[in-house]
Amino acid sequence: MIHSDLLNSLTDNEKVMVLACIRHATKGDYKYTDIQYMRKHFFREVLEVYYNIVAAEHKPAYKEMVDKINPQLKLL
Repeated sequence: MIHSDLLNSLTDNEKVMVLACIRHATKGDYKYTDIQYMRKHFFREVLEVYYNIVAAEHKPAYKEMVDKINPQLKLL
C-alpha cells in the first residue's frame, strides 16, 4: 500500500499526472484517495511504464515527480 504522506507530498499538477496514469493503466474510474490502497509494486510499475508514454512536453515534470516519489517508495 502507498502511504498517504507520499501522496500528500505531491503538488496538484503531480496528483493529476499520477491519477491520469493510474486511470489509464487500469481503465478504471479511481479517485485520488484510492491510490493509497494500491500495492507498491503495481504503483511503481505504472510510474515506470508511463515514463515512456508521457508526452515529451510533460516528461521533465513527470521525471521530477518520479524522482520525488522514488526515495519515499523505497522507505515503504
